[in-house]
Amino acid sequence: MAGNNAAQADRVAAVANRLRLAQIDFADEDQDVRRDYLAEEVRRALAVIVPGERSQFLEELQGRFPTWDAAAPPAGGDPQEQFSKRELNDPAYLLTRLIQVCKSLPDSSKRAVVAKFQQETGIAVDQNSMQWPAEPLSEVRKKLQMTPQESVDPRRALHLIGMLTEFLLSIENAVWTAWRSVAAPNTPIKRPMNTQKDIRRFLAGDEEMSLGQVSQDIGKDRALIAALVTAIPQAGRFAAQFMNSCSPDEIKLLVGGAVFGAEVKCWRKYVELASARDTATVNDEIQRAIATFVEELIRR
Repeated sequence: MAGNNAAQADRVAAVANRLRLAQIDFADEDQDVRRDYLAEEVRRALAVIVPGERSQFLEELQGRFPTWDAAAPPAGGDPQEQFSKRELNDPAYLLTRLIQVCKSLPDSSKRAVVAKFQQETGIAVDQNSMQWPAEPLSEVRKKLQMTPQESVDPRRALHLIGMLTEFLLSIENAVWTAWRSVAAPNTPIKRPMNTQKDIRRFLAGDEEMSLGQVSQDIGKDRALIAALVTAIPQAGRFAAQFMNSCSPDEIKLLVGGAVFGAEVKCWRKYVELASARDTATVNDEIQRAIATFVEELIRR
């Protein structure tokens, strides 16, 4: 019985809200026209109610909506300004009207409305009932190998976004600083203009900042990080190649096939080559080799 009463009360409230909305929407029409619209709304409501409950339904509706002429403004009056204070202070009616208006708003405006509502009222969105967009949620689940039973907690997701953003921006600064120290000034590999700004604009719903642009920024960071990490083991090979120019076999080839005084000539050639290979020179040549390796790897 309690369940039936609750369902009846919900139906009454819903119909009363629709009647109030109709009053506003047709406030500029003649009184007879308004009556026809309101009567039609009531007829549609009664059509789904069993005959034995219709009388009680109409009595309860009359209590919530006492007169068909409540929205009829005085001649020349503003329908909105003259609207009943009772309706304007009814949370159910106002919520219904807000939902109706928000349906046509862009996503950015909807988010602004929710944020303002939470800020002013202190009423937070139910974290557990939040519905994530299906496609990006599916991508996250796939990348993290989540089971269908595992849900994504919005609060934790935001904390994680903050940590990952901080990590990305810090490592981005470090890797591009390292790249500037080894690359030539005219290198074709350039740092993204402003990854932090692009991420902020994207999360704020800026229609001009696409996911593709943010992906391109992050892709540049990822490519350079991968190339530099791959180049680390190559540093030994670069050094070995550099030192081969001073190897005994290489010096013998440079000196030629002299028989007498060969050791002296080889020593002089070694001193000549080694004197031109100080620490700064060796460092510069290894960095140049690394930069060439990285650029070729990224181009591939």
